[in-house]
Amino acid sequence: MRNSYGSIKQISDNVWKLTISLGTGYDGKQVKKSRTIEAKNEKDANRQLYLFYNEYKNIPNAVYDNITFYEFCRLWYTRHCSKLSPTTINRYKNILEQRILPAFGSLQLKKISAITIMSFLDHLKGERLDGKEGLLSSRSLELIYKLIQSIFNKAVEWHFLIGNPCSDIPREEIPKAHSIRRTIWTMEEVNFFFSNLYRLPDNFTNVKYKLIATIAWTTGARRGEYLGIQWPDIDFNSQTFNINKSLTDLPGQELFTKAPKTETSNRTVAFDNYSKYLFLLHKGIQDEFLANNNLSNPQNFVFISHNKFNVQNNSVYPMAPDAFYNWFQRYIEAIRLPHITIHAFRHMACTYALTAGAPINVVQNMLGHANIKTTEGYIHRIETPDNAFTQSLSAMLNDTRPKTDS
Repeated sequence: MRNSYGSIKQISDNVWKLTISLGTGYDGKQVKKSRTIEAKNEKDANRQLYLFYNEYKNIPNAVYDNITFYEFCRLWYTRHCSKLSPTTINRYKNILEQRILPAFGSLQLKKISAITIMSFLDHLKGERLDGKEGLLSSRSLELIYKLIQSIFNKAVEWHFLIGNPCSDIPREEIPKAHSIRRTIWTMEEVNFFFSNLYRLPDNFTNVKYKLIATIAWTTGARRGEYLGIQWPDIDFNSQTFNINKSLTDLPGQELFTKAPKTETSNRTVAFDNYSKYLFLLHKGIQDEFLANNNLSNPQNFVFISHNKFNVQNNSVYPMAPDAFYNWFQRYIEAIRLPHITIHAFRHMACTYALTAGAPINVVQNMLGHANIKTTEGYIHRIETPDNAFTQSLSAMLNDTRPKTDS
């Protein structure tokens, strides 16, 4: 007879075999434990089965008592990582292979202590893998520590360990990334950038980047989100487009689309009249480019590569995320603007939308943030006169006031 945590089988009078299931081992096989007992009847046998199961329920997995960190990571990767995004999996895989497994891989899981982890982190501080001088960044140390902590959390959850050794590390020893404020442009610099950009001749490359920069500024969308737009996603009547995917670039793989970063990142975004003009201009130039080169765009991507094609079926590939970054950095250097990242457009869209009077919950929805605290982290201080806020509020009451001579 079987139930949710095991089974009983009568061998002879008053002798029963108990079998409990402890889940899946790191090798993918079911882990079972058996015991032969004396019992008066089936009810008594089931009672002892329950007690037998509870002996293992809240203690480390005795079947794999000597499991190594590497073996547990195989189990963790199989059972846990399948639920994560491809970019997160790739990041975790790199950190494990390059940093953590060389240090911990051969150690028994149960023998890794807080001291083991602290000495490892101390060693990492002076070890860079990119050939640059200086110490490993606080951000990199924090990422490595959080991955170790996460893996041990699963070891506790799955009853391979009683406690997480990271819990014994003193708070002051836990790596924490130093807060570095992302650089954004002043409104004067934003205007200088777009006034120069819009004066460029209207050709395939220039119009494409005019449109991308305009979308990045007016919608605050993530780079992968607007590069993943396909023509059917756009409604020119309502002047909106749907964000329902993100274009992703991983080393050694072709470009592919995946679900947006969070559930709230699936959203409909409005665009202005000038963006509509650029969309239609870009569509006409793109269609002419495809026809002149006997190429097709079977996936209907709005932004395509102009120099990389699939020669087997004469089709175009979507534009690589790095292409916009490389063009953008060359362009702002040429017009002598301060360096900013592509992601800074999201920070600027947030900051200047709020400055223009948009409610913060509207900006949160525009950016696709699940938590408004994330949106608050995108707000930058803008240098304005101390009385600017007072003057704005006062102006709202102008129609209610009697005329004065002052």
